[in-house]
Amino acid sequence: MFTRFLSVLLIALTATLTAQQPAGTMTNDHWDFIGVNRLLMWMGNNGGMAHDPVASGPGLEWPRGSGRYLAFAQGLVWGGQSNLMPHVGGATYRYGWQAGRILPDGTPADPSDPANRVYRVRRFDAATWPALSQTERALFLRDLV
Repeated sequence: MFTRFLSVLLIALTATLTAQQPAGTMTNDHWDFIGVNRLLMWMGNNGGMAHDPVASGPGLEWPRGSGRYLAFAQGLVWGGQSNLMPHVGGATYRYGWQAGRILPDGTPADPSDPANRVYRVRRFDAATWPALSQTERALFLRDLV
């Protein structure tokens, strides 16, 4: 079991390091950050996480505002097995995803569609709505509607 895990991990890392962006692939890198509890982490619609695109530096800070960073860049990698063949995908240090969906004819949708962005889900108490600024209200509505 452990050997299989290491094999899949090695294949995932190798595939990520040698992957090239397909010809004609467009990107629409939209970044936003999440701030939950005392954590601040940047997220991208390209599969990237924990990288600050503004400063081109580390993007997973805890506690928020401390200047202490836990990661420079990361992504989600997954793997599985089908017919004894390992299959892996995801993104790590260099992001290989493109925003958008695959259309029924197999071509990618337009990655610059404004819907292809990072959405933030926030806890909300309706009693606090009157105290929010217009900007805060617009952010809530943008992600929920």
